[in-house]
Amino acid sequence: MSHSEEDVKVGSTGGKSNVIVFFLLLLLIAGVAFLVYLKSQNFDFKSVRIQDIFKNSFHIKAHQETKQKDTVIPCDEKEKYAFTTYKDNLIKCTRDTVTGIDKSGNELWSVPISMSNPKVKKSSADLLVYDLGGREVVIINGKSVKWNKKLDNNIINADISESGYVSIVQELKGYKAAVSVFNLQGNEFFTRSDADNFVLGAQVSPNGKYVAVHMLDMSGGVAGTSISFMNMLGTPFAARVPKNGEVFPSLWYLKEDLLVGINDSSVFCMDRTSKEQKEKWKQEFKDRIVYSSAASSGKLFIAVSGGEKAGLFNGASTEIKVLNADGKQAAQFLLHDKVINLKAYGDVAAVNAGREVYLINSRGKLVGKYTSKMDVNEVHFFNKQELAVVSKNNVVITKIEQ
Repeated sequence: MSHSEEDVKVGSTGGKSNVIVFFLLLLLIAGVAFLVYLKSQNFDFKSVRIQDIFKNSFHIKAHQETKQKDTVIPCDEKEKYAFTTYKDNLIKCTRDTVTGIDKSGNELWSVPISMSNPKVKKSSADLLVYDLGGREVVIINGKSVKWNKKLDNNIINADISESGYVSIVQELKGYKAAVSVFNLQGNEFFTRSDADNFVLGAQVSPNGKYVAVHMLDMSGGVAGTSISFMNMLGTPFAARVPKNGEVFPSLWYLKEDLLVGINDSSVFCMDRTSKEQKEKWKQEFKDRIVYSSAASSGKLFIAVSGGEKAGLFNGASTEIKVLNADGKQAAQFLLHDKVINLKAYGDVAAVNAGREVYLINSRGKLVGKYTSKMDVNEVHFFNKQELAVVSKNNVVITKIEQ
């Protein structure tokens, strides 16, 4: 059968059209796959610019490909552990030993202890190791014991300030609790008992000039949080009067004289220098849940349930809010996950979402991500990029390129 010149031209044009349509379909499929990938990286499609999507996506891919090999330190599920980071080492506490471990997993030093339920906290220079429910307290500097004590009563709570002062809440017969504060050499500043209020905690200010004692006040017939400020001799000089029904289990120093209290639906800030001793500011999250919080460098990171819709996909289940010292929202990050806990270091927060750890900066930007093979219990910073990720069976020391 013969074809006219016109027939040949029409047939050729149709073939080109099919090829173009085919490639357009391939681009569409690739685009959808790309958007799904971006969602897995928790991009905020509502606010991010197109050029930022491509820039940040390729950046994440690049640092994932060049990430150094992780160090995995196994743990016995039956053992009670407490972890932190200190002087660029991982600190592992068990019932009988405090051990310093380098980033390659090598044990550098150990200090013997005898505790049933060891807990560890740190200042800029020292480690505080104490037996929760027991009586032992050990302060370690470097890799040796600076001072230690066996108290007369069981420990309810303990803390070490940035300047190295130790505050301990302990049981005391005939009283709700007693607060003791020790200086840098382990000598007692004071012990003050309270017969009326349940003492939850005591924290020395970062500069070591006063103590904030956190109490559960029952005087109004309904429990409420009160805070009593004392000097380093144990003399009260200011207080926050509780409001009935308002209980704030968590307290943070936001700045030297600013103390924030957080419960499951609100946060308040109190200025110690204010003559009225009233709340400087307060934020309430109605019909929502505050999962966790962390404070660092004058910023407060708060993980709050719920949130607005986020562009192409359904809304985030958690908002990471960044508040400044005036209680104003400085930034926000929308997360498609429920948050277990937060840890802050400098201007970065590690957001533990179970199997995923997101690094969010104080500008509300995702700067890194780590995926675990098992549920994460907690995260500790060596620096802004290196983390100790603690799970039930191990600790993974990892570096996340930013």
